[in-house]
Amino acid sequence: MTDAGYTREQALWLRDPANPTRSPIHGQNQMAFRGEGRANVYINPTSTPDGGLVGVSGDVAEGLDLDGDSRTGFVSPTGARGVDNMFYKALGCWKTFRGPPRLSSGALSNNDAMRDGAWTVVVVVEGRGKDPRNDSDVTVGFYPSADKLVKDAMGDVAADYTFRIRPDPKLEAIFKAKSVNGRIVSTRAMDEVWMRDAGAARELQLLKARIDLTLKPDGGLSGYIGGYRPWRPVYDGYVRARGPVIEALTWVKLPDVYYALRRNADYSPAGAKGEKTHISFAYRLDAIPAFVVSPDATRLATATSYKALAKSGETQMADRAPFNVVDGIVVAKGAKAESQPESALLPPASRTGSGAGGAP
Repeated sequence: MTDAGYTREQALWLRDPANPTRSPIHGQNQMAFRGEGRANVYINPTSTPDGGLVGVSGDVAEGLDLDGDSRTGFVSPTGARGVDNMFYKALGCWKTFRGPPRLSSGALSNNDAMRDGAWTVVVVVEGRGKDPRNDSDVTVGFYPSADKLVKDAMGDVAADYTFRIRPDPKLEAIFKAKSVNGRIVSTRAMDEVWMRDAGAARELQLLKARIDLTLKPDGGLSGYIGGYRPWRPVYDGYVRARGPVIEALTWVKLPDVYYALRRNADYSPAGAKGEKTHISFAYRLDAIPAFVVSPDATRLATATSYKALAKSGETQMADRAPFNVVDGIVVAKGAKAESQPESALLPPASRTGSGAGGAP
C-alpha cells in the first residue's frame, strides 16, 4: 500500500475493525486520488509522474514481422528476425504476463474464464485446393460463438464438438493466406480486424494484421495472430477492472502501465509523422478440432462475413460483474467517484500509540 500512496499506518487504520465507517473498499478507493491536486490517477494518469515500469531488455520475443523489415524488432525463439512486438517490450516484465505459456497469472485467469463459458471464439479454415497442407488460396475466419466450451474428464477442452457462429456487427476477423507444408501464413496484411480480447480490454482491434499458424495432425492449430492494436483501450480495460484491485494483485502502479504503453507505441494510422496511437502486438493461439456451423446451424460454416446477419443494435455478449465501477473504483450505483475530504482520510489523533495501527 505504501507504493500506492498510503503509509502502512494509514492502510492499517482504514482496515481497523474498531472503525466500522472505514471499510476496506473505502481505503482501496482512496488509492485512486493520489495525483496532483488529489486527482484520480486512473482516469488522469499524467497527474502523477512516470514511475518507470521496467521493460524487457532482451532481444528474443514471440510474434510476427509486421513491417517487413528484418533489421528491426526482436528475434523469434526459432531464429527468425524482424519480430514486431513492442507490447511485450513494454509489459513483458509485469507479473501478470510473466511465466510459461498459458501459466502466467493473467493467462490462467483469462483462459479459465473462457474454458468456464464466459466467451468462445471459433476459427474456420477454408481452402480452394485439394490438399489443406499445401494450398495457395486459404481464408481463415475468427468469429464469436454463444456456445460454451465443453471439458473432458481431465478438465481439458474436448475436441469435435459443434459450435454455431454468433454474428456480431464488429467482432469478426478474416485473413487471406496460403498453406505450405501445413504452415498457414498471411499473403497480405489485413487493414483492420476485430476480435474478442482475452484480456481486460474485451475488444481487440488490429491494424495491418497477419497470421502464422501451423496445422496439427489432429486438425488443431497453433501459432500467432499479430498486428498493431490501440494501446489506450488496453489501459482503460485495467481501469474498468478496478484499479486498486489490479494494483494490489499484480504489483504495479497503473499509471506506470499507461506511460509504458505510450512510450513504446510504434504505429500511427496517420503515417510516420502521426501520433503513435497503436502498438505492435501478438497473440499466441492454440485451437482444437471442432465443427463450426452457420448461425442457423443448417450447414457447415464457410470463412466469410456474417456481420449482415447480426440483429439490429446487437453487440457482443456483455461480461456481467457483481460490482459497479466508475472511473476505476467501486461505488454505489448512482454515486460519483470522488475523494473523501482530508479529515476523513487521516487517523484520529486520539488513536496515537494504540498499537492498532494508528499514526505514531
